[in-house]
Amino acid sequence: MPGVVTLTLIDALGDTDEVLVTVMEDKATKIATVDSDGNSSTARISGGITTDNGLSYSGFVSEGDEIKIVLTIEPEADYIGENANIIVAIEDITSGQLFLLRSDFELVELDLANLEFFNSLNLAASNRIDILEPIGGSITIGPAFIGLEYNFHIAYQLSSGGPIYYNNEPVVLQVN
Repeated sequence: MPGVVTLTLIDALGDTDEVLVTVMEDKATKIATVDSDGNSSTARISGGITTDNGLSYSGFVSEGDEIKIVLTIEPEADYIGENANIIVAIEDITSGQLFLLRSDFELVELDLANLEFFNSLNLAASNRIDILEPIGGSITIGPAFIGLEYNFHIAYQLSSGGPIYYNNEPVVLQVN
């Protein structure tokens, strides 16, 4: 909850200092979702690419930046408590190729007839998905990434089947 909180710090000698801490709102844009049947959805996906642990989000990064890709899925209310498969689709803008990111962090070409899932979970009202968690939670952008651009689409599908709910706008990663 946004606001100001007083934090009391005590050092090794027992001396105290009070510090005012400002608690800020989540700056992540909530992205509208649709389902694979073409219907709009009340589910929301927020987050994106961050270089400052979620204080801000921007897909435009430079060599040397340490990035995290963190998203939150707020599913349709009727699906809270249901098991779901998480899908991470990555589009290489340069080549136009579409890939799926598997749980072992391998990329495979997108095959709608044989979907590969990033992970599975029991849906809560809010579900944090850390895309880079399998490799330590973050990566540092090196020279090999310069000039590359990717679109990330995050989705979920109930384990029992049905439509796929996905972010209508991609999370963009562009390396300057």
